[in-house]
Amino acid sequence: MELHNFAPNAISQAVVFVAVCEGYLGMNVHWDLWRHLFRGELHTDSVSRGVRRPVRVGGFMLQVREKRKDRYIPSMRTTNNRDWDKTWFYLRNDNGRLPAYTGKILTERPESWAYGVLPVERQAMLKVFTKVLRHLADKGLTVAAVVANFHRQRVLPLMERRLSLYQLTPKALSEVRR
Repeated sequence: MELHNFAPNAISQAVVFVAVCEGYLGMNVHWDLWRHLFRGELHTDSVSRGVRRPVRVGGFMLQVREKRKDRYIPSMRTTNNRDWDKTWFYLRNDNGRLPAYTGKILTERPESWAYGVLPVERQAMLKVFTKVLRHLADKGLTVAAVVANFHRQRVLPLMERRLSLYQLTPKALSEVRR
């Protein structure tokens, strides 16, 4: 799975999840929690009647699992980004700062994202996290509030940083700048 395989809303889901883990749960990103809450789906294009083909870019979509929406913070997307690829733009990879584009096309969803977290014993550990997420949602935390907060703080959740979001305190920042 590579960056170009993700649809725009999938990238948004990943960014918000990183910000929620680091900034609100006070921990590094938790893979089991991710798999517990989200499912991946492949988008295909219609070639002709009854024939579909995988898309070259943006074919992997992420969604909160329907049965687990009550365990995550609410999200109301303003758009589903339909036909986003018709107005997409390309960036040159100057100085190799972006991951290399390989052109890899996804033809099937990664098996490790199929169901969620197994074995069941590992699912039980996630109850603490989902209980805290539910509490945050009950207090009014939404995806929109998370996005607004990291914009206001001028922090990019997927950017390589010396410190995680929960470590970004005024004292820590002054020490990093030395």
